[in-house]
Amino acid sequence: MSKRTKASLTAGLKIGVSIALVVVLVLTADIQEIAGRVAHFKPLSCVPVFFFILLGVVLSSLKWGILLKAQGILIPAFRLFQYYTAGFFFNNFLPSSIGCDGIRVMLLKKEFNSYAGAASSVVMERVLATVTLSLLGLAGALFARSPSRPAIIALSGVFVLGVILTVVQLTGFVPRAFAAGTTKFALGWKNFASASTDIRKHPVYLLICLAESLLFQMSVALAVGSIIFGLGLPSLPLADLFFVSSASSVVAMIPLGVNGYGFREGGYIYLLAPLGYAASGAFSISILFALFVAAYSLLGAVFWITIQRRMRRR
Repeated sequence: MSKRTKASLTAGLKIGVSIALVVVLVLTADIQEIAGRVAHFKPLSCVPVFFFILLGVVLSSLKWGILLKAQGILIPAFRLFQYYTAGFFFNNFLPSSIGCDGIRVMLLKKEFNSYAGAASSVVMERVLATVTLSLLGLAGALFARSPSRPAIIALSGVFVLGVILTVVQLTGFVPRAFAAGTTKFALGWKNFASASTDIRKHPVYLLICLAESLLFQMSVALAVGSIIFGLGLPSLPLADLFFVSSASSVVAMIPLGVNGYGFREGGYIYLLAPLGYAASGAFSISILFALFVAAYSLLGAVFWITIQRRMRRR
């Protein structure tokens, strides 16, 4: 079986899992109520939702730029914003083995010929996002009205894993088998490790990145809160909002579906049930959040075309 066939089968399986989960959840909830809530969403609420999504991408782009700067790679902030949004487009409309992070690395490598720096900055940016995601969720759990114990365990596990990965990357860890290796993979790993240690030399930059990453996670939660308001559902206190949105994002990381569809919706239904939200309401929140993100990512298609034209001119 060829690699292309395996990739197609894997993608098909993931799509099937997500569709099956969404169908089961819709049948469990009241589909007519879901349709009614979505149809009566307050149009003005679209403004804060898109604002917080945009704010999150801007913060992530700035954080990425600081990590690159720590390695001596200076790239205009708007260029990184274009790359990030283009990656969003691929994640939402062209599910593949590349994904958002792969697109960002590829674009930096093509335009600036810096593969090691691109890869180490993207991985570090993603790891820091994971750490702050779980940290915000755990902080919310301290004051949430009815925090789920399994969700707290999952958030704690993700936090510990994120911290370990951060330490491993910043120390420039190279497996013994690759230390003296001359293969393309071994050399790539060593270059990646060297670029990562450059980031460690700038602790102030790392602290700024952590702060920006935490603000990004808050912006995601506030986007969810704006959707709740737009649906006319009871508002959530910030602690509950931070806990539910973060824990649901962790559930969406399960790599068995496409872009978290099905898993994210199930997470919202499970976590919001103790707070008095019906399954139809929780499902509506999650699916609208995914649709708003997908709608925003259409801007990435415009940026992708612009980037490709710029590359051809060069």
